[in-house]
Amino acid sequence: MLVVLFRLADDIESAGPPLPRPTEISTHPSGDAAFRSYAELLLSRMPAPTAEGLALRLRRAYPHALVQATDRRWVILRDGSAVDGPADGWWVDAGLPRVRHDLDGLVLEANPAARQLLGEDIVGQHWQDLATPGAAPRVAEFMAIIERLGTVVSRCRMPSASGALVEFDSFSQVEGSSVVTIMRPLSREAPDTMSA
Repeated sequence: MLVVLFRLADDIESAGPPLPRPTEISTHPSGDAAFRSYAELLLSRMPAPTAEGLALRLRRAYPHALVQATDRRWVILRDGSAVDGPADGWWVDAGLPRVRHDLDGLVLEANPAARQLLGEDIVGQHWQDLATPGAAPRVAEFMAIIERLGTVVSRCRMPSASGALVEFDSFSQVEGSSVVTIMRPLSREAPDTMSA
């Protein structure tokens, strides 16, 4: 027999009462279809959704995410603001880190810039192995989103070869049975307290 006792903590604030399921959501940046798909997936799994609850779940993969709920309209912000940055074709720069991986996340090829960023031994590893603790289960969900959409421009964060967290824009495109992902590291330093 197993007996389990629970005690509610006095120092944790409530996330607030559940809100009516939103009838309209908008996401920013509006061009990040992967972020929108992921937010919709998480929202669909919440039996009693709250804005804070959704934001907390989103921050596992998008550490700056915020959710603003007004009535039945929710605005979901990937980077903490509603400013859409231009999708200026940055991914055509041949000097950026570039990897080819299969739809299960196994890295098949990596250019020298990717090896420098993520480690010399990246080929043969899975994205799940490279992700921060707690984020590995999200990888399969993102692979399914990339496969469904075909091309995804988004933002990610993971440990670099040095062990420090690096935040980067990513461009992923399905090419046959594999995916090419190009990364543009951001200049700002990501806080090391959140997993993504």
